[in-house]
Amino acid sequence: MNEPPYLWDSGERVHPESHNTLYQELFSAYKAARNVSQKGLVLDVGCGAGYGANYLAEAGCRVVGIDYEPAVARAAACRYRRRGLHFSCMDGTRLGLRSGSVDVACAFQVLEHFSEPEQFLTELARVLRPDGLVILSTPNALTHVGFANPFHKHEFTPEEL
Repeated sequence: MNEPPYLWDSGERVHPESHNTLYQELFSAYKAARNVSQKGLVLDVGCGAGYGANYLAEAGCRVVGIDYEPAVARAAACRYRRRGLHFSCMDGTRLGLRSGSVDVACAFQVLEHFSEPEQFLTELARVLRPDGLVILSTPNALTHVGFANPFHKHEFTPEEL
């Protein structure tokens, strides 16, 4: 991998070579999303290394992968290049996309990172088409006990979610 190690050594981001539990969990979410995102514009929030956005783009849809960290978005753009795939640095609470422009929004293991998750969800709703779909995953606070993740602002119970 050509990217600087600081992009991936936090314990919170993963890359395809890691094949650790978090990678397997995230990639299974991308596999499920690929089944419903065959056309239109797909937004991958918190795209990290970019492997998931690339996997979705292989199915023939247009994909915009965004990450909050500029260096991470740049590394993904350098690693994965294909028609219909674009990476950008964006804040999920202030998406630089037109209202009603996204067909599918993916946010895998992202919601727990926002101090104001309602603002993020409102922004996703704004950019989503009326018949659009949001697919998200987040740790279950009831089963994720005994480990305080310093990167997570709040972990949700199923009732909270």
